[in-house]
Amino acid sequence: MNFNGKYRFIGFLYAPGSDADLNGGGGKNHKNVEGGIVGETIDINGKPNKFEYDPTVASIDLDVTASTAPRITFLHVSVTEVRVEED
Repeated sequence: MNFNGKYRFIGFLYAPGSDADLNGGGGKNHKNVEGGIVGETIDINGKPNKFEYDPTVASIDLDVTASTAPRITFLHVSVTEVRVEED
């Protein structure tokens, strides 16, 4: 996984066999990562790279056993920023 530029990630990312590249920095008023990341390696480059560990991720009941449920084989995620201004 790669985060580049002024990225912001909020959540828990569990990818124990993956490499994470966190490049660039974020805005002045927010952290780049809030939550937790589990990966094989995590490379961090750039300034600022602000992290806030959320201790509630320690209590996540993560079931990684095999299941008969359908597996996600492709997931496309996008973000659209919307600004609303009063006339």
